[in-house]
Amino acid sequence: MKRKRGGIVAEPMEIIPEVEALARRPYRIIVWHDEENGWAAEIPDLPGLSAAGDTLEEMMAIVDEAKLLWIAAALAEGQSVLIPRKALIATR
Repeated sequence: MKRKRGGIVAEPMEIIPEVEALARRPYRIIVWHDEENGWAAEIPDLPGLSAAGDTLEEMMAIVDEAKLLWIAAALAEGQSVLIPRKALIATR
């Protein structure tokens, strides 16, 4: 399946085992909810990674996919991936 983004057709990224292993690390996820905008989250140890969804389950599924893509992109660019600072889920 191909994804179309900004007029460019891109092949889906193959997620290698190293990326999956790094994504399983227990990153701290900051989660918040409001009635108007639904659920949102960010992972401070992966700068710029945030996600949102109408339900908690939808938002967490998006976070999981975003983690894989963030880590794959960082490795492709030769960047290191931080070790998680804390393994807990917090709310704002």
